[in-house]
Amino acid sequence: MSAPKVFISYSWTNDDHSSWVAQLATDLRNDGVDAILDQWDLNEGNDAYAFMEQMVTDSSVGKVVMICDKQYCERADGRKGGVGTEAQIISPKIYSQSNQTKFVALVTEKAIDGTPYVPTFYQGRIHIDMSDAELHVQNYEQLLRWIFDKPVRPKPSIGVRPKYLDQKKTAAAGSSIKYERAIQGIRNNTSNVNVLLDEVFEQVISDLEELRCDPVKVTHEEIWNSIEATEAVSGRLVEIFGNIARAGGTDEAWKSIARFFEKLARLQYPPDELSSYKAMLFDNFKYVQNEWFLLLVVKLLSYERFDRIDELAKTQFFVEGRHGSAGELKPFTVFSCSIESFEIRNQAMQLGRMSLKADLLVQRASKFGIRKAELIEADLVLYLREAADCLFNKGMSTRMWHPATMVYAEWAGTTEKFVRSVSKRYFDGFKAALGVKSVEQFKDLMTAIREGNVQVPNFRYMSGFTEIQSLANAEKVATMP
Repeated sequence: MSAPKVFISYSWTNDDHSSWVAQLATDLRNDGVDAILDQWDLNEGNDAYAFMEQMVTDSSVGKVVMICDKQYCERADGRKGGVGTEAQIISPKIYSQSNQTKFVALVTEKAIDGTPYVPTFYQGRIHIDMSDAELHVQNYEQLLRWIFDKPVRPKPSIGVRPKYLDQKKTAAAGSSIKYERAIQGIRNNTSNVNVLLDEVFEQVISDLEELRCDPVKVTHEEIWNSIEATEAVSGRLVEIFGNIARAGGTDEAWKSIARFFEKLARLQYPPDELSSYKAMLFDNFKYVQNEWFLLLVVKLLSYERFDRIDELAKTQFFVEGRHGSAGELKPFTVFSCSIESFEIRNQAMQLGRMSLKADLLVQRASKFGIRKAELIEADLVLYLREAADCLFNKGMSTRMWHPATMVYAEWAGTTEKFVRSVSKRYFDGFKAALGVKSVEQFKDLMTAIREGNVQVPNFRYMSGFTEIQSLANAEKVATMP
């Protein structure tokens, strides 16, 4: 790559200034710039004005640096001397090209009020400030980057057009104001937080309705694209869940959240007007329900709102029936569904993944600042909670919580809350989330899981109980004060 040619235009204000300009040109040459300066390149007998005109108009000279002090500006504006000649050539080029990149003003002097001296034709444009020694050091790199066209913040390249744009609509489009109002309401503890939350949740449900797939022609690709279209709303819900978990939230706010999940649950069943459809048709809704419920628990664990997890786990979610039927109450495991289209996709595309659901949960959560270990922990807590309820409260459930992210169990080791639960004092608070009343009940739960008295997650390479025991730190829970 050849060195970029740069002409330096300046006024012979005094010997010190001329020496400063020469040193700047020397520095530039040392840094790979072919700096052109009359002190070096204009020899005796040469036509000074022809030289200046050539430097400003020559296409091989890619950049022109105008060293601006008071005298330079006076001569440029007054069209006096060599500077005035250069100004007559430069000014029409700048005036006629609003986005010109060939000329820059390098300011070495300012007026008493701090206004930089720049020629009138350059007013309103960005300049480089070297009006004192400290700024010279700081902004020399800025000058170099301008010459080499290497900005500190380069314009990002254009990526691949997202597939989800082919969907009818992107979820949560146009509802950012509602999100902001809800978040501000949570932070300010306003009395109408539940109303603000309801507005957000109604918008989410409405947007999801727009993502319904073709009941007959639906494919795994359409389901996947539909899920991708919900990424923005997932991020916003994480922000809402995080803020409300941090603040604690009122009972009314938590009722709004419960009602939201009830409406989500209804989406995994066919609407009244639909009589014929493929089994995978509602997989996009099944996925987001699972993801959002899991993310809510992640945030509650993060702020140690174990009592709220307990309340959430005890909630019976009312799911409306079809064609005006009464509907029924379902436990939180209604949000843990198998997703047929993911298995079809995995096989059709020969991906060879243990769980596309787990992969997608982890991938999307990372974009919201949530670590893989946090997802695994929330999944484990929900599984243990349902197992405890089955064992101690209501017998075997027809649907267990299936902790998909536990395919990463070997990677995770023991999760944070269970590490902390070595302390009896910490476990005394944490046990509410697990649905056990004592250390003894927790041990009974682990024994029941080991002996198969409650369902154990089944993954192709996992022994089930071994991973649960390791993640839950079972041997060490409550062994210290």
